Amino acid sequence: MNWEIIATIVEAVGAVAVVVTLFYLALQIRQSTIQARRSELDASMDHSALARMAIAENQELAEIWLAGLTGDGTLSESRQLRFDALVSQRFWALFHVYDRVNSGVMERSFWQGASQQLEDLIARPGAAGWWHNNAQQFPQHYVDEVERTINRVAKDRTE
Repeated sequence: MNWEIIATIVEAVGAVAVVVTLFYLALQIRQSTIQARRSELDASMDHSALARMAIAENQELAEIWLAGLTGDGTLSESRQLRFDALVSQRFWALFHVYDRVNSGVMERSFWQGASQQLEDLIARPGAAGWWHNNAQQFPQHYVDEVERTINRVAKDRTE
């Protein structure tokens, strides 16, 4: 047998092996990406559910939440602290969705629903006041998004 023919056969087999390996790696990367997106979605949903479930399961927290949203200043110091923790958690949960959507980990449609939640939240005086006093703890691109939402909600109210 001619060594050139053997070398050609070995090269062809090697080329096929490389193509098969690249195909396999592409499948693995795709599966890994899907799993990462699912994990991020699960984490975002868990994060978002924390405050909602706490409010749903605890009447006192529900009352604090409702009173705090009015922003009328009637909460005691300890109740105000609890409200601040709840509203902070809510803004951070919304930030996580915003960040994951903008980084391409989650589909843009997830921000549409979260954006509506943000509008509902920021329309309440207590949450708007909390945001005004605490916006600096968030990344600027999210602050800009919340500020656009505030302006849109204010504009909608005047129309």
